[in-house]
Amino acid sequence: MTTANQTEEVAVESPMLLTTRDAATVLSISRTTLYGLIAEGAIRPVHIGRSCRVSTTELRRYVDQLQAAS
Repeated sequence: MTTANQTEEVAVESPMLLTTRDAATVLSISRTTLYGLIAEGAIRPVHIGRSCRVSTTELRRYVDQLQAAS
């Protein structure tokens, strides 16, 4: 059984959504390249108001897709 404290710790340790800057850093690419991938539909962003975020799940999906193609 998970307690509230354990759930909060997991959320703090691994955020569900990353800024475009952080997502680009995780992938070791520029923000311009990340925005290009978003524009072509390779990475699906999450929009919250005027903010653009990328989920960690989406980043993993994208990397897995690249690995499968190679």
